[in-house]
Amino acid sequence: MVQLWNVGAGLPLDALGKNAILYWTCLYELSSVEIAPLLDAIGKNSSLTFLDLSRSGITWNGADATGTSLIEGIKKSASTLENLETFIISPASKFRIPLAELRQHPTISLPALRAEKFFTASGPWRDDIGFIGDILRANTDVAAPLEKEEKKAGEAASKLRIAAKANKVKKDAWEQQVTQAIMDGNTRRGHLQTLLSVECLRDVGYKVAELLATDFVLEELREGLFTAAECRATGIKAFDMASAGYTARELRGGGYSASALKKSTSFTAAQLKAGGFTAKQLKAAEYEPLELKENGFTATELKEGTFTAGNLKPFFTCSELREAGFSGKAMKAVNYSLPELKEGGYSATDMRDASYGGTNMRAAGYTAKELKVAGYSASEMRLAGYSALEMCEAGFSAKKLKLAAFRAEDMEATGWSVEVLKNAGYDAAELREAGRTIHELQAVGFDLNELKTAGFSTTELQGVGFSAEELRKTGTSLADLASAGSTVAQLKQAGISAIGLKAEGIPLVEMKNAGYTPKDLKQAGFSAAELHEVGFPAYELTAVEFSASELKAGGYFNAEELKEAGCNVKELKAGGYSAKDLRRCGYAAKELNAEDEFTVKEMREGGYSALELKEADVTAVDLRFGGFSAKQLKGAGFDAADLTAAGYSSQELYAKGKGFSPSEMRDAGHTARQLRGAGVAVAMLTEAGDLLAELK
Repeated sequence: MVQLWNVGAGLPLDALGKNAILYWTCLYELSSVEIAPLLDAIGKNSSLTFLDLSRSGITWNGADATGTSLIEGIKKSASTLENLETFIISPASKFRIPLAELRQHPTISLPALRAEKFFTASGPWRDDIGFIGDILRANTDVAAPLEKEEKKAGEAASKLRIAAKANKVKKDAWEQQVTQAIMDGNTRRGHLQTLLSVECLRDVGYKVAELLATDFVLEELREGLFTAAECRATGIKAFDMASAGYTARELRGGGYSASALKKSTSFTAAQLKAGGFTAKQLKAAEYEPLELKENGFTATELKEGTFTAGNLKPFFTCSELREAGFSGKAMKAVNYSLPELKEGGYSATDMRDASYGGTNMRAAGYTAKELKVAGYSASEMRLAGYSALEMCEAGFSAKKLKLAAFRAEDMEATGWSVEVLKNAGYDAAELREAGRTIHELQAVGFDLNELKTAGFSTTELQGVGFSAEELRKTGTSLADLASAGSTVAQLKQAGISAIGLKAEGIPLVEMKNAGYTPKDLKQAGFSAAELHEVGFPAYELTAVEFSASELKAGGYFNAEELKEAGCNVKELKAGGYSAKDLRRCGYAAKELNAEDEFTVKEMREGGYSALELKEADVTAVDLRFGGFSAKQLKGAGFDAADLTAAGYSSQELYAKGKGFSPSEMRDAGHTARQLRGAGVAVAMLTEAGDLLAELK
């Protein structure tokens, strides 16, 4: 008798039919025409003790199973494979089904079935358990009405499933009940499949690793309600999870990071967003602002994700960034101009918080009313160039404008009456200077002394009805008042102008101590030098429109003091201050360059470095003409191409080996001959590539 048929080609149909074979393993996947003859021969065999059909391709479970005829044969006839002890059907588990023992009395078959734990390396898996259930099932006709025992078995299976769902039964107890149900032979295939479902296995305590190791796939685990967290704990990568159908939201809930999902290349940023990942998390995953915007993130969300205005500036409008909550200060810091910010909808209040002065605000088109609402003072607005009419229309009172140093003549366009201006604090002299007549001033209550002090002549005063006697009472001359011992303060209080006091030879220092302002004293004809001599600071003189050149001529030699007084670069240059002076008091190169008052050479001689001038947007060409060396420009960050374009020679760039490398110069367009002429060694030309060939 032939006992071994594990080698060679073809099927041992004759040997099987003659019961002349004990052990046989099918070594290849059968074609459809080979299966039926083989199963017929096996079904008639009674000699085999070991049979391995795991590689045959025969299927054993499901409506279209090709091995159904053999299952039916084993069930119906004890003579079918009556001596077969071991049967292997699964290529995955390679489980050795103890067929002979399973066909014995339950006292033998049940222990044999329970000998190996379900879903372990050496135990039965789904196909094996399903096969065993089929061969031990009493009724295989699924279309037939349920027998009484089958109904009971079905109810028992349902109770077991419910108990598992309620977490009332665990793996060992579940397996005991399932094996008993299989042995009883009344549990239908559908009920058994329910008990073997992934969801049920999860409920009784099977873990991800156990099921994946026993021929389950991730897609089944997801359908069986295994969470992403459970899979992640097993070490499963995000890519595999995504391939199995887990969503970005599920993976996020399972603890997978945005970085992990990005690396998986399975999700778009839009899907991650829909999955609940925040912009901050995606930023940590190194997503760029543009990609996030293109995937549906708003500027507001990106700001909440810690992206700065600078990060988002290239991709969103100024208006969008404002709506996202970026402050005017933040936008100013990333070089948005004031006109851009205004166009983007930023209010004057926003711009005040961003430290924009009134002058810039006016230049950008903000109205006086907007600045008033933003809290700019009337003084700031006057200095910014807003007219009295604009201020009036913005809601400022005449008194506020007077306090802001608007002159009476400035108020003419407002249409305010003389009475309103008088109540605002304008005196008769100011109103007279503004062109108001003596009749108008008298009509609103200015008395003789006020009108006389205002400079109206005796003739004018008589013309409105003042008598000679009244005039005599107030008509003493300044000389008389002075000779009577009146102090300068008293003269000032009496309304004597600085002009009159100067004409009478009153010392300037006394006039200063009496409270005369630089404006008064300037109007009186005092020069900047005279005012400097008695101690007036520069800022008070600039406030009354002394120029920087007048201040310097008057003894104000400290440029820093003039800067604090509000003098700009142009004024200081006109006043004779050098670039060195301005650098010493803190002016940046950008300020000097922006005003276009100083040449590059002057700024260099003033101590500004090439780096400072580069940061001030001075070009390499201008720096060269301004006297900077190639070495200085290289130190400032210009590359070989920049210096070449600026006109520096090969010798200057190479600098005897202390400048740019031959490769850098080559990349900047220098020929081999130029490099050689600059002193580059032949060996270095060889290292620089094909440069040496050019010399031939």
